[in-house]
Amino acid sequence: MSNRLPPKIFGQLQAVAYLVIILWAIKSAAEILVPVLLGLLLAYCFLPLPKWFMERFTLGKRTAVALASAAVGALILISVPLLYWRFTQLQEKVPIYQDHFISLYQNVASYLDSHGVAVPAADTDAARSFLSAHISEYLRLFVPHAARILGDGLLVAILASYFLSTMAELAASKRGALAEGLNYYGSDVQRYVAITARSGAIAALANLALLIAFRVDFALLWSVFGFFMSFIPNVGFIATLIPPTALALLMSGWTTALLVGGGLILINLVQEYGLNPIFMKKGVDVSFIEIILSLMFWSFLLGPAGAILAIPLTLALRRFIHTFSDPKSAA
Repeated sequence: MSNRLPPKIFGQLQAVAYLVIILWAIKSAAEILVPVLLGLLLAYCFLPLPKWFMERFTLGKRTAVALASAAVGALILISVPLLYWRFTQLQEKVPIYQDHFISLYQNVASYLDSHGVAVPAADTDAARSFLSAHISEYLRLFVPHAARILGDGLLVAILASYFLSTMAELAASKRGALAEGLNYYGSDVQRYVAITARSGAIAALANLALLIAFRVDFALLWSVFGFFMSFIPNVGFIATLIPPTALALLMSGWTTALLVGGGLILINLVQEYGLNPIFMKKGVDVSFIEIILSLMFWSFLLGPAGAILAIPLTLALRRFIHTFSDPKSAA
């Protein structure tokens, strides 16, 4: 009696083993892969720019790519330190927000007590110490990540410039294998990025106008944050909604908070069900289940940046699987 496995089962187990090894390698190399993937994603965002320069002003590829690369580098080198500086200002205003939070809690406790609901009164000093300890702990965990993002910004800009130079080759010129691969496997990604970036920019400007109108602190910071969160469908909007609404509640009261939250929700609905369908000339067919599973899977492998990269990576992987199963489709 033979103890050997049937060839079919052995082949399946071998494929699973290879898959586990590949996933382990991706997770282990996440620190190296994330800047490369972010640079590639940024290149897809700016890819129409050198093409527009070449078609509109009849510039050469090198000149057009140089201008687009300069735009990418300037955007990162200006925006990242600026946002980091605004974050330090936010950190300095934490004691003010603590006082407003304690005052809000006392008002709510007084209101509930007047209606027969007993709520323990807040010990101001104890509450302030409790909030300071927890906020300081969160900031202690976040600051190293923010500093790391600041340090990786230049690397991402350099990689994005390289990918731009590679992908911006005209169809009439000789394309290398890398350019062909990036253009083929990234076609769905480029469409998704273009749609998301365009609608996200419009929504971010609307958010900025809304937050400035209601005098919410750090309106530009939350608007830029909302733009990047628009690349995380369905889930990213929650992260965009909470901080400015909470600040409006602390600084201006319930009415302003409800107006700010309602305005942000309305802008998001217009973006999701108005702008995206208009810009979507050829649909990027990704179901809700695929979105959730993609976010979980790529976040597990690549960390927080995996949430932004989840849908683009899933689209590229799906095209690769389709090509691998049907080689004629790549022709």
